[in-house]
Amino acid sequence: MAPASGKWETRVEQAFLSFTPWPDGALSLSAGKFVSPFGAYNQRHDSVSDPFVRPPLPYDYRTMICSGLIPRTNDGFISWKNRPEEFRPGGAPPIWGNPYLIGAKLSGSLGRFDYRLAVVGAAVSSEPSEWDRVPGREQAPSWVGRAGVRLSPELHVGLSFDRGPYLLTSAAAPDAYGYGGYDVDDYPQTLWGVDVEWNRGHTQLRAEWIHDTWEVPNVLDSPVDTSFFVELSHKPIPGLVAAVRWGRMEFGEVRRSDGTREPWDWTQQRWQAGLGYRFTRFLEARAEYQHNRTAGTLPEPDDDLLAFQVRWEL
Repeated sequence: MAPASGKWETRVEQAFLSFTPWPDGALSLSAGKFVSPFGAYNQRHDSVSDPFVRPPLPYDYRTMICSGLIPRTNDGFISWKNRPEEFRPGGAPPIWGNPYLIGAKLSGSLGRFDYRLAVVGAAVSSEPSEWDRVPGREQAPSWVGRAGVRLSPELHVGLSFDRGPYLLTSAAAPDAYGYGGYDVDDYPQTLWGVDVEWNRGHTQLRAEWIHDTWEVPNVLDSPVDTSFFVELSHKPIPGLVAAVRWGRMEFGEVRRSDGTREPWDWTQQRWQAGLGYRFTRFLEARAEYQHNRTAGTLPEPDDDLLAFQVRWEL
């Protein structure tokens, strides 16, 4: 669940109807609100198989792409990374945590193969306030899919794709000075992802790689970021799980008006160490230490995080 400013908040995370015409699970049709089919992390987050409190780097780190703010000039956008106190808070991650979006989905499995294909109302980078958009009502929908194959009993590999507009209509509308008037459908976010999972005994190895392309108004080149994370977890005794995760995000170069090129954001790296224990069927506790570092000629302050979580399930 995305954090909120108030003391209490209620939200319907998932609510959908599903129809499976055949008992073999080859085809299932769902409609309503469900987690994005992109990648593998969204399908296991905040569950017994997730030993961490916080998401991996690509699902959490805010880039200099601001869905609610359009750069007026190409060079101005490239300089945003040097003013993180102004632009980082409004930036969008490649994937906003675990987006629960409204739409329709086809899914199923055929032998060693499995698939998910959906049309939803918002991009995977959209803020939680945009997740209840109905596909096609205000702007073009997002198309997302994933295909996977089990190469062996221990090894599973998946390929994901997502494309849809990420700009807010409020940002693209003309302002009092006549600036703006953009069609948000002309500025999509496009992602490709590869995920790998390997299991043997009490040990699991997971990895995801994501290539993310943004179309940004008034910017000469399409900003690109590539990110990945590798995660190793082990259960030494019943109920106890220990894990470590390493993630990295790098940003492609874009042209300034004088022809020189430079990255549009600073390289980010994150280490996470997690420990979890399941006391009973209903009670579980987790602890995580997170070590973040930013590289660049004008780096942002180092950022470390210690987090705890207690879960009680009915």
